[in-house]
Amino acid sequence: VAAVTVAVAWMPRLPLVPEWTNTRSPASGPDIVMLVVDTLRRDFGERMSAYRKIAAEGVAFRNTQAASPWTTPSMGTLFTGRRPPEHGAQRLKDLRISGLSPETTTLAERLRDGGYDTAAFVTSGRAGPRYGFDRGFDLFSHEQMVWSMPRSRSGPNARPVLARLLSVLGLQGRPA
Repeated sequence: VAAVTVAVAWMPRLPLVPEWTNTRSPASGPDIVMLVVDTLRRDFGERMSAYRKIAAEGVAFRNTQAASPWTTPSMGTLFTGRRPPEHGAQRLKDLRISGLSPETTTLAERLRDGGYDTAAFVTSGRAGPRYGFDRGFDLFSHEQMVWSMPRSRSGPNARPVLARLLSVLGLQGRPA
């Protein structure tokens, strides 16, 4: 599960998060925190106590449909309000993955321009700076998760079997 947490507003000072300075006029709107969990079915999420608590204290959108069955175009739509062909973050015919079009304005850019402090904490490589998802954030922390099998007996390193298999099958980009 790749979790994307977008916290937009007056962020509390966290010990491991670098400070930033807002030189803009403060936003007049409410504080906004958006929590996105990619690749989690709603019915499974509703069984989780943390999910139920967050949904009870905020707004849960229960009747939604992802723009795409995979992260990059789906998050592109969420961050821009546009469909994948319009925002550009999608798989190309040669299986390369393209990022957000530089001409497409992101939600973070609009909020930043409206005076909000913007921050994102992302654990998905498919929604990272390589694909333009850092645009508009004052702070963008990107820690990519690596899915791997347990360490092999022949060596000390974990084996990224799942990612490699998905790449070979053409279900996830090209092997690096």
